[in-house]
Amino acid sequence: MRRIVGAGCGIALALLLGGCRQPTPTPTATEPAPPAASATVATPDLAPHITGVDLGNALGPDQRVLRPLLAFAPGDTLYASVAYAGRDLTAAHRVGVKWSFGPTEQPVLAESKMLAFTAPGVTAFALRKPDGWPAGIYRLQVLLDGALAQTRQFEIVAPPAPPQAPAAPTFAPVPAAPQATPASAATATSR
Repeated sequence: MRRIVGAGCGIALALLLGGCRQPTPTPTATEPAPPAASATVATPDLAPHITGVDLGNALGPDQRVLRPLLAFAPGDTLYASVAYAGRDLTAAHRVGVKWSFGPTEQPVLAESKMLAFTAPGVTAFALRKPDGWPAGIYRLQVLLDGALAQTRQFEIVAPPAPPQAPAAPTFAPVPAAPQATPASAATATSR
């Protein structure tokens, strides 16, 4: 009898635990199936974006500035090297720059280029002023499709004034002592 009771308890326990498990729902015609992963879904790294901006006074053949700078001489040509990445095979994107001067951000120049974002790349913008830039603080804004992407602040530093030559010494004339003439000298001795 003990065996029958033990076996009966085991069967009841199995039925009880089996009833706790929830059945897996099957999709019906009114429930949409979960979306399948697709290779065409854009990820953030593939969205076109500006990855960096360097300023300098000389460019290499790869459109990158040779030496990044934030202070320039008045006669320098200013270069902005703009690095970009992302992939968009459906459309070109506008990369633009706005150069401005001073605390009121007085516009100096705005320009843009249409670029195809098929692979990471670099493009450059140049700013020249043959008669030299006024000293002060400048700002460069980089835009992607009209939206601000990055900014850089830089300075045009006036050259130091050339050293002035020391003034030539001035001499005050010294009054000459009266000189004796030979005739007056003879008169003085003959007396």
